[in-house]
Amino acid sequence: MIKAIATAIVVLLGALLIYAGTRPDTFRIQRAATIKAPPEKIFAVLNDFLRWESWSPWEKKRPRDEKDVQRRDQR
Repeated sequence: MIKAIATAIVVLLGALLIYAGTRPDTFRIQRAATIKAPPEKIFAVLNDFLRWESWSPWEKKRPRDEKDVQRRDQR
């Protein structure tokens, strides 16, 4: 029983490796966005590091409270 399971795993792994070997070596991921604003205005926002949280997709979007600001100031 164990020998059959081990053989099945080896066969599946071999099939996976053969399939992966047939895939292209490179790929491309692309995103696009259209912003209706002059480039100077956008650059001013992106260039100001203190405004990072206003446009960063990685920051949580939640209202700030006074305790949150105090915690950050204490770090």
